[in-house]
Amino acid sequence: MHAWTAGQVLEAPRGRKLFITDVIPFSQLNEPDANPEGFLIKFVFNEAEVHDQRAMKYELDDFMFEQMCQAEGFGD
Repeated sequence: MHAWTAGQVLEAPRGRKLFITDVIPFSQLNEPDANPEGFLIKFVFNEAEVHDQRAMKYELDDFMFEQMCQAEGFGD
């Protein structure tokens, strides 16, 4: 697994970017079925939405986030 951090920007082919806004340990959330060692990752695809509290942020657990990044070509 990768160590994702808030503020990290991932790039994919053709100039696409993904902006990680939050990385929250499941141990801090009230999610009894979640992996206590896992993380909830929130992200956006538009830089203008990074600090916009009203913007909808995508959310995935760290495993699914890693799978999506690999499938879409996002990397450091």
